[in-house]
Formats: sequence, C-alpha cells, structure tokens
Amino acid sequence: GNFAVVGFLYRILGLDQGVGGAYVYERDERSGKWTKVDELTPNNDGGSSGSSSSSGGEQETAAVDLEDKFGWSVDVTGGSTHEPVIVVGAPGTNNNAGAVYAFAKHRRSRRWSRIGDRLTSEVCPVRSASDRFRFGYSVAVHDDVIAATADCEFVVQLSKYDRDAKEISSLQNIPYISFDWGASGSLVMDARHLVYSTAFGRVAIYERRQQQPQPQIQQQ
Repeated sequence: GNFAVVGFLYRILGLDQGVGGAYVYERDERSGKWTKVDELTPNNDGGSSGSSSSSGGEQETAAVDLEDKFGWSVDVTGGSTHEPVIVVGAPGTNNNAGAVYAFAKHRRSRRWSRIGDRLTSEVCPVRSASDRFRFGYSVAVHDDVIAATADCEFVVQLSKYDRDAKEISSLQNIPYISFDWGASGSLVMDARHLVYSTAFGRVAIYERRQQQPQPQIQQQ
C-alpha cells in the first residue's frame, strides 16, 4: 500500500513531559519515496470525523497520559479502492483497561482525523482499580473490520466501520480456544483470515465465512 504507520510510546515535549503517538507516512507512487504526512494522538487536531461509535465507545477526554501507552500497537488498511483507515492501541488507558482509536484520512488532504469515540472492551467492564485488561494490546484492520485483543477473557473483539456513516459498531467477539487460552501477542488480518498467537505459544487461524470469521484450523 501507499501508507505506513509507526507507533511510539514517548516523545519529549518539555523538560519532563512525554506522550505517545503514531507517525503516518505516504509513499509517492512515481518516486517510491516515503514522506511523513501526519502525527496522530488521542486528541488529533483533525477532530472527530463522524458520529460517536457504538462498539463500546467512550467519549474522549482532553488529557493525554503517557501511561495510556497510545501507540503501543498500530495497523493501517486502504488503498486506491478504499478509504485508508489507521487503528492505534492504547492498552494502558484508564488504569490498564485499555482503548483503541481509529482514524480516517481526509479525502482532499494528507491529514487524518479520529473516527468517533475511542473503542473500549465490551466483554471486560472495569469493576475495580485493580482490573488489568489491556484492551488494544494488539490491533489489526482490514477494509471495514477492526480487530483488537483483550486480556480479561483472552478474546479478539471485532468491530465494523461504516464508511458512509463514519460510524463504528460491534461485529463479533471471538472467545479463547479451550485448550490453549487465546490471543496474547501478534494479531494479523486479511480479507479472509484472522491469525493470532496464543498464551501458550500456538497459532490460531480463523477464516471469514458469510461475512463472519469462523474457526477453521488451529496449528502448533
């Protein structure tokens, strides 16, 4: 593709301040050179580009906390036929409950702005200050589907991006595999498959059937 995103957890803003973010790069098709075109933060200056989300969405606050770990995980999708979308994980948000942010590119510029509210875990409600779910520890996006992991039940939470309405809604939650728990590290997705590494060193592969990812095979 013509877009790349690089997350970072800390950048010096002053004598003792820092914040995470993500750099966005665009490739020139003629020269093949990459140029940094934007820098994403939870409070991106483009503002919200649509209505609030319904997939565990939570209204953002103005404060940007280094402990949110915004930029821990990133992914990008899109090209000549689809509006580019970037997702950024912030697993330290809200005392390690975690959150995921989605951004869309402005059609007539190189700038990006956030899509609705940040996504939070649907299956991991925060009950106490000791909860550690790290939603967004791993993220992936392909076309209109956003995937993110959560530690509380070792699930992969899937959300759907409506490009016309600029809204994100709940799609499906994939539970852990009974013999090997669930997603704990790498998360990769394409048009037909979702692949993640499990807590005990295996790989789970899901295949999308009838617009829903369904388990196809698990291999060691």
